[in-house]
Order: sequence, then structure tokens, then C-alpha cells
Amino acid sequence: MVKTGEPYHEKGVDYFTTLNKQKIQQRLVRQLERLGNTVILQPKAEMTLV
Repeated sequence: MVKTGEPYHEKGVDYFTTLNKQKIQQRLVRQLERLGNTVILQPKAEMTLV
């Protein structure tokens, strides 16, 4: 902002979560495995309205 002169734009609440989603996911899996859990990641199924 100061260097470029551009106005401030809010990135949103989940900006950093979506920015590094894979890295966060890997960190959380490692934490669960250190606690003695077996982790199997499965993508959430898309919901369709009929």
C-alpha cells in the first residue's frame, strides 16, 4: 500500500487457509499421526439438490 499507492483490500477471513491448504492439511495429518491415529484423507462428496 505504502510502496505502490494502492488502496487496502481485505483478503477475507479464510485467505491464509485457502492460500496454503495443502501445507495445513499435511501439518494436521502429521499431528494426528503423532498422537497415534491412522489418517486416511478422502475428499468430501459433492452435494446435489434434486
